[in-house]
Amino acid sequence: MTYQLQAGTDKTLPNNTYFRLINGPAGYDKSVKTPGGAFTLSSPGTYYLGIMYTNSQTACAIDTMEIVYAADPLGLDVDVTAAYVCVDESVGNITVKGINGVSPYVYQLWDATNTTQIFGDTTFPFDIAYFNHGAPNATYTVRVRDQCNNSFSQQVTLSDLNTISIVYAPNGTSTCDDGTIDIRCITLGDTEYHWTGPNGFTANTQNIIIDNATSANTGWYYVEVEPEYCGKSKRDSIFFTVSSELSEGLVDNHEFCLGAVTPVLENETTGGSGNYTYQWQISEDKLTWSNIPSATGETHQIATPPGPGTYYYRRVTTDTGCVISSNGNPITVVARACFVPVNPHLMNLPKN
Repeated sequence: MTYQLQAGTDKTLPNNTYFRLINGPAGYDKSVKTPGGAFTLSSPGTYYLGIMYTNSQTACAIDTMEIVYAADPLGLDVDVTAAYVCVDESVGNITVKGINGVSPYVYQLWDATNTTQIFGDTTFPFDIAYFNHGAPNATYTVRVRDQCNNSFSQQVTLSDLNTISIVYAPNGTSTCDDGTIDIRCITLGDTEYHWTGPNGFTANTQNIIIDNATSANTGWYYVEVEPEYCGKSKRDSIFFTVSSELSEGLVDNHEFCLGAVTPVLENETTGGSGNYTYQWQISEDKLTWSNIPSATGETHQIATPPGPGTYYYRRVTTDTGCVISSNGNPITVVARACFVPVNPHLMNLPKN
């Protein structure tokens, strides 16, 4: 951050007015400035600006002002950073851009363990670094340093566009009625993204946000993009569901012998927002159901029943986003008292 010294609009500072930072984080600028000069605050923290009538680094200040600088840490611009290998190619493309520091930035490329240097100090136009290097799915380390010698390292992994899916839904592929559809494409350089979808939907942004979604927005969303530095397009798709109803899938019944390992029960629920909580229940007649204490997982391994018989289980799924619940289909579990085979030769052992 650069802090500039200016006079007020209603007065003029005298010629013998000087400024210096009299305290601040380690390494702060201790030079003396005149009106119109500027200090670079290189580290976050609290600085104290002194006003003096003497051009001296040790003169006493006639007044001070506190400056609190809460800087964002040096980082990479997520809208620019990309790492991929083009379709039908074998050498990677790594693009990064430093932010929150003092430019120009200096970039280096190292191996995954950050111990072997591949490219040394390099600067790039517009502070956007580009390295044409790397193998599909390999990981490398980018080091970034600004002009105040702030630095950090960031690992990047080269996505293989021959195999990887480039679209994803960070909050799941379903939402409630009036919910939000959030579909994204990974960053593929300075390029254009072309989307199509249900009911004539089109967009030319990297990511899709649709608020107040309805069932009419349910369907396939397709994207086509020609990544920067690539000569071929990449196409991908994702199916998104908008519904405030939960759908229960088919279930598997179980039969086992008492004394053996008890079965693990599973159930499939779809629809809604996808933010589910669970409660497993048990019944002897499929009419009266009781909650099983602590059985709140997606699956449930039943406890050994008290004796032979037929027992019924189901999972109650609650969608906390849509605030709706659904009872899963009953799962029948038959517990049998199985006989243990006996070696018939043991019955003919000689008697003492």
